Amino acid sequence: MEDKPDQELRTKHGRLIARILGKTNEVMQFDSVRFTIKSSTKSQAAKLANEHDTLLAELQRAVQAEKTAIMIKIRTLETEHFKCHNNLPSQKNQTYQEMTHQYSLAQRLLATWKIQF
Repeated sequence: MEDKPDQELRTKHGRLIARILGKTNEVMQFDSVRFTIKSSTKSQAAKLANEHDTLLAELQRAVQAEKTAIMIKIRTLETEHFKCHNNLPSQKNQTYQEMTHQYSLAQRLLATWKIQF
């Protein structure tokens, strides 16, 4: 998944997914299809529904995988910090704060999609 930082995302879901996965081709394509569906007639939207659902399923799997990877990174950071400082990292630690925020976003997106583990 390659980042496309020069393009703007036009939907809320697209922006949220990009904060977790980055602005990849898949995220940009999903955002474009979702925006087109929202701004088109019902008959035009129906034609794009299958593509939207396929892209959404792919991104849901990617968000779930990234959530798991982020949790592993958080636990590793906590373990290393505890070994050095005998306490857990605080939210003042920028890396820890970013990772916990990403994890929280992923969790909320998955809950919105009714995907829970």
